[in-house]
Amino acid sequence: MSERKGQFQVGNTGRPKGSKNRKPSVKELNQLLNMITSDLILNYALLSTNEKIRILQAFSKRYEEVQVISLDGMRFDFD
Repeated sequence: MSERKGQFQVGNTGRPKGSKNRKPSVKELNQLLNMITSDLILNYALLSTNEKIRILQAFSKRYEEVQVISLDGMRFDFD
């Protein structure tokens, strides 16, 4: 029998007492996204081709309804 994380079992303390299932702050989320975007722009040349492709794939899944993204002279088609 395989053990899986998250199941109810002895020793699994679960969520700490008094914690709440809250949404993240929109302001903090935007700050995090801005920091990630800035880091990506500054260090883009350091990424391998595989890493760049994986980032584009992640964005294409996030914006499935968008067919074209154009930013600072770069154009990405997700057809």
